[in-house]
Order: sequence, then structure tokens, then C-alpha cells
Amino acid sequence: MFLIEHRKGKKPKSMVRKAAGRKLQNEESGGDEIAGVHLTHPDRVLYAQQGITKRELALYYKAIADWILPQVENRPLTLLRCPEGYGKECFYQRHTRDVIHGAIHSITIRDGKASAAYLYIDSLSGLIALVQMGVLEIHTWGSRKDRLERPDRLIFDLDPDPSLPWRRLKEAGETLRSLLSDLGLTAFVKTTGGKGLHIAVPIVPKQDWEFAKDFSKSIAERMVQIAPDQHIATMSKARRAGKIFIDYLRNARTATAVCAYSPRARSGAPRINAVTLARTNRRRAHEFHRPRTSRAPSARSLGGLRESSRKPEQSHAAQAVDAYFKVQKVQHHLPVQHL
Repeated sequence: MFLIEHRKGKKPKSMVRKAAGRKLQNEESGGDEIAGVHLTHPDRVLYAQQGITKRELALYYKAIADWILPQVENRPLTLLRCPEGYGKECFYQRHTRDVIHGAIHSITIRDGKASAAYLYIDSLSGLIALVQMGVLEIHTWGSRKDRLERPDRLIFDLDPDPSLPWRRLKEAGETLRSLLSDLGLTAFVKTTGGKGLHIAVPIVPKQDWEFAKDFSKSIAERMVQIAPDQHIATMSKARRAGKIFIDYLRNARTATAVCAYSPRARSGAPRINAVTLARTNRRRAHEFHRPRTSRAPSARSLGGLRESSRKPEQSHAAQAVDAYFKVQKVQHHLPVQHL
């Protein structure tokens, strides 16, 4: 029986189990192959302060693959590569002319009169291949490769003046969530690895990029109308003192936002966590970090974002936005990081 199976190119189950066991042992004992991807210099330290190595970052992605892959797969990427680790030479990459790795794919996208090959991944092997490339940050488009011109996610980046207390940022997130809820949209929150928050809004991929940008601009301007002394929707640094910038510009074609659960190339090795505002009472956004932690996030929904104590009144502006954005509500669940 063994010879017959061997001639047909099939391995006995005992051989498969032994091979799988050797592979797992290789990964856990410090081997240089993870998810079928060979890591060169697996002991290279990427974050000197924490001592986080290339192998540890790869194992982190393996541990949370079921949570990060739905956020990143089949989306054009912008990558921040730091081949020698954080604190040394880093550079952004979004295009390629060559085959980088078999698990990293490319798609040709036209931008104006020119075309360029953008990178994307669709598997755990692709994630590990990004680690092999020295990628410390993964930024994604708001659409997927099969429907590039139809975004399926909006991002509102709440960027506070450094002097503001965490309470103000939290209140802004609650107000924005309430405003979106009034329009039948479910909003989710994630940290950014810095002092701000991203409010993510999954949508049906039926509208184009111009529509998405115009709508998100209308929402940002509505936030300013609600509290003009607290919010601003323009990039002017001079006018942002003591306010929170409601940045809607990530909802443009080719714009990207950092992916949930991606680390950042910053001091302290912060990572992007999906959280509820109710769980952040005593911790500022930039304090949720450490990609070395391989504990998988829980599967709880972010829909528990606490309601604002003061819902914005319905005005002509709000009614105009309501009429402007006629898309059905999407029930979409992102995980909450278990802390």
C-alpha cells in the first residue's frame, strides 16, 4: 500500500502528520520558515527598545491571521519598509516593476494617463512575505481589487491638537458615531498608533470615489457645525489649535489608511487595535500597543461603541446629508482587541 500511494504522488497520513509536526516544531523553535515563507536573518531586531525580532513579528501575524486577513486581503497596499528595523532607513512603496515574492501579487491600476502595478496579498503567506521584505506598516485602499472603483469602507481620521485631553477625542468619536447612526450607518473605531482615532464605516460597494469623498466631507462639515469650537474640517495648522481635525481625505481614490492590527514604525512598537470607546476610559489611544503580544483578539463586535449623551439635532444640513447618501445599512463586524 505504501508503494502504491508513493507512486501516485500521495503520502500516507502518518507521513503528512510527521511533516506537519516538523514544520510546527521548526516555527516554534526559532526556525527560519513560517507559513511556507523563508525568513532571511530571522533574528534581526526590528524594534530595538522592545527587542522584537523579524521572526517574532512573523509569528505575531500568524497568531492573528484570522483577524487581520479580512482587513487586508485583496486591497491595493502602501507599505512602509524598514529592512534594518525601526529607527534606521525606511521608505514607502506602493508600486513594483518586478516579482517580489510568489505570495505578493500585483495589479495594474490606471491613474490619469499613466498606469502602475500596485501590490496586494491574499493569504497568510503574503503577510509573512511582507515581513521578509522588512515591512513594518501596512496601509490599505478603501476598496478591493475586484471592485477598485467602488469603495466598501470609509475612514474618518480624528486628529486632535496635542494639548487636548483624551476625553475630548472620545466625545468626538461618540458624536461622529451617533451622527452616522442617524443615517443608518454602523461605525467602528480603531486606534492609530498615535494620539488619534480612526472611525471606520463599512458600506455597500455601489458608489464611486467622488461620491465617497463628497459624502465624507459633508459629514466632517456637519461635525464642525455641531461644535465649531471643538472640530475643524480643514488641514490648516494655524486654525487647529485646541480642536480636533476631522480628516475625511483618506476617502479619495489611491488614498490609504493604516490597516487594523498592523504595527507602526514608531517608538514603543505600537500596533493598530480595534477597540470600543467604552474600553478606553483610562488609556489614551497610543497606549494600546506591542505587536509581540500574540494573544488573538476576541470576536466581539465593535457595535458596542457607547452612545453619545447628546445626539445632534436634525437640521437642514443633516437632512441634506441623509438625502445625499442613500446606501443600505451594512452589518459588518470587526473584532475588539482583547486587553
